[in-house]
This record gives sequence, C-alpha cells and structure tokens, in this order.
Amino acid sequence: MTTRHSETSTDHPHPWTQKPGPRAMRRDHRVTVHGQTLEDPYHWLRDPAFPEVKDPEILAYLTAENDYLTEIMGDLAPLRRQIYGEMKGRLQEDDDSVPVRKGPFSYFHRYAKGQQYPIHYRRAVDAEVLEAADGPQTGAVQDRTGETPEETCLLDENLLAEGQAFCDVHALSVSQDHKILAYGVDFEGSERYEICFKDLESGVLHADRLPDTAGYAVWAADHAHVFYAKLDDHHRPTRIYCHKLGSPLANDRLVYEEKDPTFWVSVRKSADETLILIESQDKDTAETSWLPADRPQDPVTLFRARETGHDYDLDHRHGQFYVRTNDQHENFRLVTAPDAAPEAWQERIPAQDHVYLQDVLLLQDRIVLVVREGGLRHIWVYDEATDKQQPLALPDAAYRVAALKPGMFTQSYIRLSYSALGRPDQVLDYDFLAETLTVRKQREIPSGFDPDLYITERQGATAPDGVTVPVSLIRHKDTVLGPETPLYLYVYGAYGHSIDPYFSSNRLSLLERGFVFAIAHVRGGSDKGRWWYENGKMEHKTNSFTDLIAVAEHLIAQGYSGAGQITISGGSAGGMTVGATMALRPALFKAVVAAVPFVDVLNTMLDASLPLTPGEYTEWGNPEADPEVFERIRSYSPYDQIKALAYPHIFASAGLSDPRVTYWEPAKWVAKLRATKTDENLLLLRTNMEAGHGGASGRFESLKELADEFTFLLLIYGKLQKEDFGPCEADPYPKEAAL
Repeated sequence: MTTRHSETSTDHPHPWTQKPGPRAMRRDHRVTVHGQTLEDPYHWLRDPAFPEVKDPEILAYLTAENDYLTEIMGDLAPLRRQIYGEMKGRLQEDDDSVPVRKGPFSYFHRYAKGQQYPIHYRRAVDAEVLEAADGPQTGAVQDRTGETPEETCLLDENLLAEGQAFCDVHALSVSQDHKILAYGVDFEGSERYEICFKDLESGVLHADRLPDTAGYAVWAADHAHVFYAKLDDHHRPTRIYCHKLGSPLANDRLVYEEKDPTFWVSVRKSADETLILIESQDKDTAETSWLPADRPQDPVTLFRARETGHDYDLDHRHGQFYVRTNDQHENFRLVTAPDAAPEAWQERIPAQDHVYLQDVLLLQDRIVLVVREGGLRHIWVYDEATDKQQPLALPDAAYRVAALKPGMFTQSYIRLSYSALGRPDQVLDYDFLAETLTVRKQREIPSGFDPDLYITERQGATAPDGVTVPVSLIRHKDTVLGPETPLYLYVYGAYGHSIDPYFSSNRLSLLERGFVFAIAHVRGGSDKGRWWYENGKMEHKTNSFTDLIAVAEHLIAQGYSGAGQITISGGSAGGMTVGATMALRPALFKAVVAAVPFVDVLNTMLDASLPLTPGEYTEWGNPEADPEVFERIRSYSPYDQIKALAYPHIFASAGLSDPRVTYWEPAKWVAKLRATKTDENLLLLRTNMEAGHGGASGRFESLKELADEFTFLLLIYGKLQKEDFGPCEADPYPKEAAL
C-alpha cells in the first residue's frame, strides 16, 4: 500500500499568483441567428483546415498553455513521479485475458512487462478440452494431459506502435475459417481507421487496405467478403460497403447509403451468424436492413421502416427475428417474428414500468437480458422453453456489470465483467445448466489492496423537483469527515449513458490522501430507467445540472465535505455538465476537472458541418431551426455563460485531433475564462498534440496524464509535503514508460 499523506504544507507560495497564464488574442467575430448577435472573440482558434491544424498562431497558443502547465507544476516533479509510480505499481504488467472460445481456437491477449500495448494470441483447442472452472483463473487452457497447447501470436500492437506517438488498434475479427485477421488502426487519434488484413497461416499482411472507416470489418460466411462502414467528408459513417479480398478498392459494392445526416449507419452479424444486419440510427429512431451472410452479393431487405421516435434492435436465431422495441412503452419489450412473416410480431417479454430492458443477447438455448432496475444494471437469464426469467445474484449492493458478447452461439454460459467501488475487476461465467456463477479471473493489485480499509456507500439526494438522485461513495476508513474534507465528485449525465459504481486502482492515490470519491448518477443517464434519460435531455437538460448541485449539497449536509471543498469532474458531455453547473454555483466548488469538455454547445450545434452535430439534434435540439432551442442552449452553454465572477480552480484537457469534441472548444472556454474571471484561482489547459478524444493511447502514457490531474488537485488543496518539490522538469516521468 502507499503511504497516506494527510499533512498539509503551507510554506510554499501558490505559484500561479506569480505566474499568470497566457492570454489569447481577441478578434472580432459576429454571427446573427434569430435576430440575436453572437460575439465570439476566440473563434479564430478554430483552424479551418481541421482535422489538420497548421495555423502557427493557434499552435503557438496551445503550446503556450501547455508550457504554462509545465511552469506551474514543473517543480512538483517528485510528486508527479510518485503518483505515476503508485498507479503503475497497481497494474499487473504481465497479464493475460481470459480466453474466448471461437470454434477450434481460444483467443486471448497478453500484456508483457514494460510494454504499452497488448499482444493477441490464440491456442488450438480440441473438442474434448477441459477448461478449469474452479476458483480464480488467469484463463490458461489445458488439454486432457495437463499440457498447455502451443500459442500463436496473431498481432503485436507494440510492433505497430513503434515510431508512432499514438496507436489505437480497433475491433479485431477473424474470418469464419479462422485464417484471416481483420483489424482497424488509427495513428492520429482522429478515429478515422484503416482496416488491414493478415494471413494467419503465413503471417503476411494482405495488400488490401480499407481507409477512412469506422474501424471494424464484418465477415461474410464465405471467408472472402467483408462489410465495413465508410466515413464521409464530415467524419460520419454514412455508407456500408462490401469488399472482396484481393480485389481493387474501386470495385467495392455500395450496399447501403444513408442520406439523412442525422442518422449514422453500422453493420454487424446476427447472433446465429446467418444474417448481416445494417442499422441506421439517430438518438431515438432506428431502422434495420439485412441480407444473408452466405450471399454477400444479395441486395438488402428492409425489416421495418423508420418511424420518428421508434427505436428498435434486431437479432436472429432459430428461424425467427427477435426485436427489442419501444413501440408500446419507453422501457422496451421483446417480440419475435418468423422469417416468413417479419411483420407478425408476437410478444415474448412485456415492457415494465420500473424495469428498463437495455439489451438482449441471444444464444442457442438461452436469452440473456440486460435490464436496469432500482438504479442498477441487472442480468437476467430467460429460458423460452419454460418462460422462466432467472435474475443473477451479484455480491455487492452497488456495482458495475456487463454481459460480454458470446464467443460462440452454442456456448452454455454467459460471461460477465464485474466490479464495485471496493472490489477489483472480475471476469465471471454463469453456467446456465448448473446455475452457478464462477470467478474466471480476479484482477490482482501487485502493490496490494485491502478492501477492508475502505468504506463504500450508496445514498440518495433530493433534487429540487423531489426526485431522488443516487450517489455512490468510497473513502478510506481513516479519512476524517468534515467541512474541510476534500471530495471528488464525478458525473456524466447524457445520452442515456450510466456511470455505474466501478473500481479504479488509480483512484486509490486520492483515497490514500484523504479524499472522498463519489459518483452522482444524475438525470441524462439511464440509471433509473429510460425516463431518467428523457428527463435529462432537450428541454429537461438543466435537470442534470440541478441534480449535481443537489448531490453536492446533500453530501455537505451529511458531513462528507464542505462548501468550497468539492471538485466536480466530467469528460466530454460530462465536461459540459460540470461546466454548466460551475456557471450556476461557482462558489459551491473548489475545483472543476473538465476532460475534453463539450463546452461550446451553442456554436457547435449551430454548425451542421461538424461530425456529431446533426445526429445530436434529438439530444440537445436544433438551435438553427428553432428560436426556443437557441435560447435554451444559450442559457446553459458553458462558453456563453462566462461572466466577470470568481470561479473555482480549473483543469481542462483537449486532444488536437479529437473529432468528437474539437480541441477549440476547451481552448476557447479557457481563453475566455482567463480574460473574464475575477479570481486568482489556477486555470490550466493541457492539449495532447498527438492524440484525440481518449487522450494518450499507451497504458503507461495515459497514467502520466492522470498523474498531472492528481498533482493539480493536491496543489490546489494544499496537500503537499516538502519532499513533493524538486527542480523544475518539463518531463518528470520515467523514460522506460515512453513509447
């Protein structure tokens, strides 16, 4: 375990008062919308050549902000190294995943000591193989003589990453004859992937390359054709193509094209692998077409035409379509229809008022239902033959669980990933026949972790309109609670995405230093059902912000912290949540951590040329088409709400090649704040000049970014010791972690 730091050093001056941050130039830029003039003096920070950024003035400003961060925290190099070392010490550097059985092979990946990226392997598996099933497992497969079958390396991501500042390998998939590996790779962080193909018998890469894709390939049954989603000039997946290996790219067949810019398309295979499914969706409407997997040249067949507000998912097995649909209830029901009469829907599982049916996984003999009830995700196993639904009993009162995609349609178990605030990640297998839940792998913390040293809780805060907002908390048992206790409050609150209580070994570096960590499950997620999402979007968006304020005030009233001692943190749309909440109640918070924050909401939603904007109209509204939506978004957009006030300390981050939240959003927000705010609190912007939305790609490189954030927090809370200071260093981190 790390040594807890509870002492506070006050004899070191606050460096930001002597070192003011860079000031961006102001340039006149005005647009008029619905008779209202918007002034945007930092509009110039958007490079018109994006996704390339070549403007020297823009690059100079971003570099100046990065240099300012180095200047502020450069003499805290010992602390930054220590936090990085703590987090790295909790990683099992040489670690195997639990193998996934696919036909005659078991597939898995391995991290080797000192390496940033995984190496992908497979082992041949005889049909008679017995896999160990008792107790925690690393996933090793043995044959009946006790010998481990020979491993074959499929892909070493470390070799791909050599000489690259960024490397993201995406969506590995093997042809049905297990002879060819397809994978997407992105070396910029732009999420514009090139799909490559590798012959697994010879180890030779095919000459075929599929550029500008969403990164995944779906194999037809003939092992020769693949389907993929092509990105358009606006970085949107709007077309599905079919490619035959060995043929010129120009010969690829256009299978489906989406004309509506608010809809994005994707392609996947049905659970029984008999159909290729092409889905076109916006945030609340869906449409699916299909074609036989063994006839890739066939035209597509539309299953059911889109109807505004009708969201449905399609799958297939045993000559029937399975449809998860909200046609009768917002919480969805499950229906089936025979191949011969796809319009003849028969209800299998009715919708329920208090149970949100989120996902359906089909296997040969069972159906796995992923539902939300009582603020948590649950896994139910449904047997159609008996019409029995079996909820799985999980060991914690609050947790995060996910049902993983089955490796084989015929398998007699479902695999789960599971963790809780005080329980490290596990891989679990639930056997349908034995009705047993087996731990296949328990994550190890090499530097040590004792769950008895931590207290986890689940509470509820009352929002202004009377609803109860769930809150999940964890703290070290020795942490003294009171008005001076530092509290880190994390939030997301958008797109129906829920942040369930999950374990983080990195978080221990704060807990060991006396922080309380909490998750606010605000509206905008789906924690309490579909209605929880609907009540946190469009005209109800401000509920996300007032829910977060209610949680903060509840935790203060319960004695966990005090006003001005809470850090609120969120990323992407969660960064918008914390930015808007800060604008409403700046004095309530000590600090704001905004990772790639969506803070220039109004300008972004007025620009239909940006990748996400048209598809976001059903989440936020279309301010260009509707004056009321314009005023509504303007009333909470963090960039537009900046006033001459005192604000909390702020740590913001951006990725130069980010296609989701473009770098200029946090850059403009920080520039305007620095020119407008009346306080002397610390304001930092870190732009990763070689990455996108997810930040650094290597497993060690990402820890460096988090170590900087934690150092910022310890600095502004004054939780420093003399040994935390040292000579100023631009790069304090160990070189062995570099790419």
